[in-house]
Amino acid sequence: MRAKEAGLLTILGGFALRLYRLGAQSLWYDETVSLLLAHKSIPALTAHTARDIHPPLYYYLLHFWIKAAGDSEFSVAFFSLWCGVLLLALIYRFSRRLFGEYAALIACLLVAFSPYNLWYSQEVRMYTFGACLGLFAAESLLRSLAEPARLKPWLAYSLAAAASLYTLYYLAFLLVTLTLFSLWVGLRRWGKSYVWPWIGAQALALALYFPWFGIAFRQATDPPVPPWRTFTPLAQVLTVSWSALSFGHSVEPGKIWPFLALTLALYIIGVWPSGQDNSYGLSAVERSAFLVLYTFGPLAIIQSLSYFTPLYHPRYLFPYSPLFYIALAHGLAKLRSKRALALSLLLIGLVSGWSIYRFHFDPKFASDDHRGAVKFLEGKLREGDAVLINAGYTYPVLSYYYHGLIGWMGRLVNYRPSSSREGPVFLQTGSIGGSKSLGWGHPEADFYPTTAEETARALEQVFANHPRVWVYRCYDTVVDPEGFIRRWLDENGLKFEDALFAGESYVRVQGYLTGHLPPYSSQAGVIVGDVLELEGFSILNEVVEAGGTVEVRLYWRALKPLPEDYKVSLRLYTKTGKLLTQADEQPIGSYYPSSHWPPSQTIYHPMKVKVPVGTPLGAYFLDLLVYTSTTMEPLPVRDEKWAVQGVRVRLGEVEVLRPSRPVSPPELKRKLRVKFGGMVELSGVGEVPKKVKAGDAVQFQVLWRSLGSSLPDLIVFAQLLSRDGKPLVIKEAMPADNLYPTSRWAEGEVVLDEVKFYVPGEIPSGRYPLILGLIRADNREILPAGKGKCVVLEEIEVEGRQPKVSYEGSPPKLLGARFGDFAILEGFGLEKGEGRISVTLYWAALGSAPERYKVFLHLKGPDGQIHAQADFFPQKGALPTTAWIKGERLLDRAELSIPSGFPPGRYTLIAGMYEPDSGKRVPVQTESSLSDHIILEAIELP
Repeated sequence: MRAKEAGLLTILGGFALRLYRLGAQSLWYDETVSLLLAHKSIPALTAHTARDIHPPLYYYLLHFWIKAAGDSEFSVAFFSLWCGVLLLALIYRFSRRLFGEYAALIACLLVAFSPYNLWYSQEVRMYTFGACLGLFAAESLLRSLAEPARLKPWLAYSLAAAASLYTLYYLAFLLVTLTLFSLWVGLRRWGKSYVWPWIGAQALALALYFPWFGIAFRQATDPPVPPWRTFTPLAQVLTVSWSALSFGHSVEPGKIWPFLALTLALYIIGVWPSGQDNSYGLSAVERSAFLVLYTFGPLAIIQSLSYFTPLYHPRYLFPYSPLFYIALAHGLAKLRSKRALALSLLLIGLVSGWSIYRFHFDPKFASDDHRGAVKFLEGKLREGDAVLINAGYTYPVLSYYYHGLIGWMGRLVNYRPSSSREGPVFLQTGSIGGSKSLGWGHPEADFYPTTAEETARALEQVFANHPRVWVYRCYDTVVDPEGFIRRWLDENGLKFEDALFAGESYVRVQGYLTGHLPPYSSQAGVIVGDVLELEGFSILNEVVEAGGTVEVRLYWRALKPLPEDYKVSLRLYTKTGKLLTQADEQPIGSYYPSSHWPPSQTIYHPMKVKVPVGTPLGAYFLDLLVYTSTTMEPLPVRDEKWAVQGVRVRLGEVEVLRPSRPVSPPELKRKLRVKFGGMVELSGVGEVPKKVKAGDAVQFQVLWRSLGSSLPDLIVFAQLLSRDGKPLVIKEAMPADNLYPTSRWAEGEVVLDEVKFYVPGEIPSGRYPLILGLIRADNREILPAGKGKCVVLEEIEVEGRQPKVSYEGSPPKLLGARFGDFAILEGFGLEKGEGRISVTLYWAALGSAPERYKVFLHLKGPDGQIHAQADFFPQKGALPTTAWIKGERLLDRAELSIPSGFPPGRYTLIAGMYEPDSGKRVPVQTESSLSDHIILEAIELP
């Protein structure tokens, strides 16, 4: 293989390594600052960077990049990746001119798989771009040493130098090193004739930089940000720097010192003067000096200045790193033994691979998880909440990751209450005790000084107007070193949430109850499970667009010390009782669970539930359910006014409207574009089960899009076909359980529907195609679907079952009650015991039921109320009614608890079945009557 081909393959390998998991981790603070600036207009970007600590060129380029490529985490990091790959090519060319092809290939290989280079090639910052500019400037100066009379190298240097200063101020230290080196070599080689073009090139670079020079000088001498770096001792600087250069940030130097010693030895060999020729005409000593000075000259300047103001961080060393790898490669190339070369490369590769693995997968080196933290906060925020954020350190994170409503965002000290805001308010805290020059007094500066007294007054006003206050904590010890805000919140609020997220900065999201209670609009007084009272509630929006959220405010009161923690489920049901969507959460927050609630105290609990995009228009029931977090069993609700099925509280109804603006359709597993008769498009299908048992549900979502207006009514059909193409199961219904016919659809409207049917018990084992199609309701015409009449969605494997006979003979007490068209309750058995009544039901199956029904047993007293009950799925859920086979005879046993002190009298024991979601009962036919239950027996209790 030729050298250039090997170099190209190495560069492609480096590209592939940098592409792996690009954008997988969250952006950290500095990266979100890049995006905050890049999203601004050019004038606004320029003005903002003039108040920041970095110059604007990189942000200009990123601004145009995201216009072309988008602003996803993958897209924005790709710009740094391209610069990292360009850096690979530049290092290959540069090292080839310094040491020849062999060393260039090794240098390219080292950089391609360098953890340090990988780290910054995936970071949305200017470091890889700055490293490229540094190499351009360096090569231009070296070319000027060979041909000082030529204008082109000097002009190239001036442009690269000016661009470097417009990109990263730390590149000034590299430029100082390079210019001094070139002056030293130029004087030795050309004498005073070299000085004037040298001065001219520096003057041109400064002239190009002059428009920004005043801003840069002020930023350097009077930084507008709080001091965040501390002095790093020289020994630590050298150790951390060498470890980062050799194996990246995701290693501990103390654990890999033998391998650091290896790279040191190779580096010394590489920089040791040797007589090899080079394209720049450098002597052996000059070349060695150049190698060392390029990386460690700027570092020496940084460390010297750090005795006055701390400047060091290992990330700033990266733009100076290219020559380190060239020197290391030269050291490897000088090894006379191929075995030594192979062993050295193997050891470096093993440690680098380990470092890269830790970079990707070790939580210790994970990026700060702002993505997860903001998503968590956004999910928890409710109308009326306030959020405290650091003015400079966290608002850029929110600007990128937060997609919810913002009622107002501004400085905490400028907060004024208002009832007209829609959405939470975001309050930027100041730097307590900070220098008066912080932010240079600009009203839009990222940082501003304040005092503890001013902050306390503002917090008191926030607490008086907002029931909940959240804190997004990151770098807060920099702007609040004494922890005043944290202490004030702990003393004046009740912490109900405290979530910690991955990353070295310990990002936290905390929530506090302020004691301010907005009044509720509906008084309820509903007792739930004899332990909780829903004192009242408010539905904030009874009309919502599809894709929006329904928000409620709940007011709980513990009736006694609660024995365990409960969860609350807020649900939307269709008019037919089908569950549309739900939101489940621990009330208040994980830091203040219900088991900690004091009795008789009103607890404020706001909730919200999202209405899916594509939800059919119409009215929906809004229900509330409380269940235990351990057994998942719902708490009973016995209030006749509010109770639904004895376990849910009906809060009211919500009207879902068509979206007023374009919304993104939901992402289903399978994307399709099948047009049915030019009327409707099937745009997507959710996950379809590939394997089911007899009696299981086949349930999946479908996404429709109307291709016109004034559509006829269409019926959705789904069929499970036999091997000869005959339908074994047929499910037909208009969209949304017949509640939202296609004749009501608007052109372009997206409708999310669900298809659900049960596989009957009598279907034998086998594989069966599942098809989907549309039929006109008026004439039963099947609409063409592309070139066919239906869409084959999946081939489903069914596991059949054999009929079961649990009893023979006759039941103790005969009934012969027919339940729907799928079962006969032949009779029952009854046994009274101490504190209990045992009931045995004898079923004879007529076939499979269309739904999974539950059995209920109610013991009704003389007052007509239910005093004891049992609800259960037949056969303890192992054999649902949808799996019953004609001819089966099945037993069900249940117990009713009769506690001590039960009122004496004559009670009636009744039985029946119902559909769990809607509560709709199965009709029961006897010889003499049709009802929704059957009376088993009258029981006298003493």
